[in-house]
This record gives sequence, structure tokens and C-alpha cells, in this order.
Amino acid sequence: MQANPTKVDLRVLWITGTLLFGLSMVFLWRDLEVPISALAAVMAVGIAGVSMSRVDRQMPLVAPILMVLLVIGVGGWYAMERDPILLAPLGVCLAASLGMVAREPRDARTPEEQVRRVAVWYGMVLAALAASWATYFQLVTLRFPGDEARRLLLTAAWMVVGVALVVGARWRDRPAARDAGFAFLAAGVGKLVLYDTSHLFGMVRIAELAGAGAVLLAAALLAGRVGMRAEARS
Repeated sequence: MQANPTKVDLRVLWITGTLLFGLSMVFLWRDLEVPISALAAVMAVGIAGVSMSRVDRQMPLVAPILMVLLVIGVGGWYAMERDPILLAPLGVCLAASLGMVAREPRDARTPEEQVRRVAVWYGMVLAALAASWATYFQLVTLRFPGDEARRLLLTAAWMVVGVALVVGARWRDRPAARDAGFAFLAAGVGKLVLYDTSHLFGMVRIAELAGAGAVLLAAALLAGRVGMRAEARS
């Protein structure tokens, strides 16, 4: 069977154009001495553009998987180098991930759609965790190094987002949002138990643990009521 010439032509053009674009980035870094960390922002913008183009409809797994890999790479890079330029690509990844989540259809019927859903939602979680942590470190930790109570800020933010997603998922019957919410909660509780409690002391530590417990108990009550209302509505 002969291959469709149109598809072959498109693949050749896409592959060649991508390689030339990548080569231009190499010379941009080498000839103009642009910081290599700035190229991560260019890559993030490129992937964000792909996620909003027809390519995303034709190859639905490409943009989400590239986004996940870029977030992991840039987040790890920032953890090692603490380069503030890397906040830009993390912000772009977060915005693009939120856009993909907003455009994600309600139902995933085929295996490809199910894989995409996992990549889109967990890509958003990774982007949000990485971007929020890097921003927190750059704008809060470095400016207020002696203020131990600042550690509560990021933990509280992750837990509030997690609770909002879990409760919202119960109301709208969105299992993917529920899973994402529990991922945020796991990150918040993990940071609280494994990191915050070893760096905080006295009433601050006691208040953080009690406050987090109260938030989770309130979330359980609220999610139960919302779930009953959603079932009655359906």
C-alpha cells in the first residue's frame, strides 16, 4: 500500500523545520551568548504554540508529553542552579497546561484519549507545583530567610488548591480533577510532615499541623455534602 503523499510531505516539512529551528537556537546561544536557560523559555513558548494549533488535534499526545518532560527538566534545572530566568519557562508551561486542561473534553473513550487526559492533568499539577515552588523560593525564601513562618505559605496554597479541585470534581463529576486535587494534597501534606515539621518549632508547628488537619476535615464534610447534592441533581 502506498503512503499518502500529503502526509509524507507534511512530515518532511515539520521534521525539517523543527530541526532548522533547533539549529538556530544552538547558534543563538553560541553566537549571541544568550544564556542557555533562556532557551528553555523559547521551548516553552514553542510547545505552548503547538498545544493551541491543529497539530495538537492531529497528534494529541505530542504537546502534553513534551510539556511534562519540559516541566520536569526545567524544574530539576532550577532546583540545581536557582537561575531566576527559569521562572519564565515554568510560568509559560503552567499557563499552557491550564489552557490544555480547560480545553480537555469531559469524556475520554479511546486509550489515546485516556493517556492524553492523564498527561494533561498531571502535567498541569507538575507545572503548578514547580512554578509555585520556584516563585516562592525566589520571591519569599531569598527575601525573608529568617522568617520561619513563611514556610506555611506554600504548604497552605497547595492544600487549598487540592481541596478546591477535589470538591469541584465531586460537584461536576470530573475524576481527573479529583486525582489532580489529591496530588496537590499529597504534595502539601508531604511537605508539611517531611519538611515543615523539622524546620518549625513551638506554637507555629502546632498551629500548622492543627490548621492542616482542620482544612482536611472541613474538606471531607464539604465534599460529602457536594457529592450528595450532585447525586440528587443527576
